[in-house]
Amino acid sequence: PEMKAAFDKSTLLVLETDTRSSNPGELAALIRKHALAPAGQTLASRMSPEEHKKLADLATAVGIDPAQLDGFQPWYAGTVLTVQYAQKKGLAAGEGVETILTKQADTEKKPLAFLETLDEQIRFLAELPQDVQMKMLMATIDEVKTADTELEQMQKAWATGDTASMAKLFDKEIKDVPELRQTLITDRNKRWAEEIAKLMAGKGEVFIAVGAGHLVGPDSVQVQ
Repeated sequence: PEMKAAFDKSTLLVLETDTRSSNPGELAALIRKHALAPAGQTLASRMSPEEHKKLADLATAVGIDPAQLDGFQPWYAGTVLTVQYAQKKGLAAGEGVETILTKQADTEKKPLAFLETLDEQIRFLAELPQDVQMKMLMATIDEVKTADTELEQMQKAWATGDTASMAKLFDKEIKDVPELRQTLITDRNKRWAEEIAKLMAGKGEVFIAVGAGHLVGPDSVQVQ
């Protein structure tokens, strides 16, 4: 009820980025720009036989032909595997918070604003050093082995507002690639905090919805 009341009285909805499919070609263009591997550098050529077998086994398990990933950068391969795994577990993008809130805002003719562009969000990952991208990919592959239990724990923590448990789970997910926290969480939270401060100094009620990982831990948006 508190969430609905806050949304109903708000005059502006602010999200991380515009995920609406008003321009289907935009995402495809960004993928071509940021996700394709350099000419002559396949994903397999940058992995040991053992690493590539892990990749192939997971890809096959979630319904992807491993060869389809070979022409992409490590960050994109890891993202595709994560999304495909989530879909296999019954999670649907169409039931996500941003999608639901955006539809409601459209119904109520409530204006939208965004903290980042889609290009910026993709570049956060695409501009990571190659060794960090590879660490991220291998960590993703290893984490999926225990992801069933952790996914259930994360959903329960989110649904009950258990921020302490959420912080521990996020820390566990990101511990093998500490560079990701600085790039994906801490630095962005600082920038967002500045924008949110400006919004709060303005007129009207603003409803802001961002990924749960930004709302927990010592460098959360609230702390910033």
